[in-house]
Amino acid sequence: NIVSSQWVAVGLNSNTVRNIIAFDNRLFAATTEGVYVTEMNDKYAWKPINTGLGNLSVFTLLPVENTLFAGTKDGVYTLASGAETWIAKRKGIPENNRVYTLLKHQQILYGGSAAGIFTSSDNGENWTLQKNGFSGEPYVYALAAHENTVYAGTQEAGIKKTTDNGNSWQDISTGLALPVTVGTFKVVSGRLLAGTDGAAGLYYLDQATSQWKPDNTGLTTPRVFTIIPTPIGKLYACSANCVFSKEPKGEGWEKITTEGLPPGINFNNISIVNKQLYVCTDKGIYWLKN
Repeated sequence: NIVSSQWVAVGLNSNTVRNIIAFDNRLFAATTEGVYVTEMNDKYAWKPINTGLGNLSVFTLLPVENTLFAGTKDGVYTLASGAETWIAKRKGIPENNRVYTLLKHQQILYGGSAAGIFTSSDNGENWTLQKNGFSGEPYVYALAAHENTVYAGTQEAGIKKTTDNGNSWQDISTGLALPVTVGTFKVVSGRLLAGTDGAAGLYYLDQATSQWKPDNTGLTTPRVFTIIPTPIGKLYACSANCVFSKEPKGEGWEKITTEGLPPGINFNNISIVNKQLYVCTDKGIYWLKN
């Protein structure tokens, strides 16, 4: 019973961990103090891999074929398979511009940043700021793609979409309790879900009406940072201090145990790697032991 399972610490307990992914048959963790790596086993002997990074505050990691992309407090960096040194890939991105999220879709790279959205058609060698459809400098925290559409979640400026490789963006915020910050997206069985830091927490896009509708039955918090589906259709949602699960045909969300977690811990992200559920926190990484 996953609701009555226990969390087990797997390292980096003095670090704030934002993201964990699998790449090159190893586990990589993005933290406020750089990137850490460990072999894909049960020993979790983390070591830093930060040579070449201009700033150690890393927000996100994105594996694309044989290259690992990192969004940092100072633009984008890449790490080739088998390499130990990061290479700056920020031509066109202003100095010290934070890149919070990265997405690769139909040969276009997207970077959500403090200045808006940057796109690259040459695997990150050159970046272009896309402002058509945006006003001011919207912080973009979330990106997702479904079929020919890319979606962008912003800080208090709603949700935008593009169908022309990022050249123009259209607002699709109807139904959201604005102002709201959209921090995560996930496409599940053709349905787009959006996690927010607002009154409703979790929304889904009703394709029939093109409106966002709440999907928060059972949620005890209005803040949803991450949504993760499993191959069998089960969903997990991460909030500031707990994780929820939802069965494929379930009517509501159920809170997962916090057994094994230290008091006062704050969650940042969840990931599933090799069928194991991990939570990234301000006190390291934990995995859920059944």
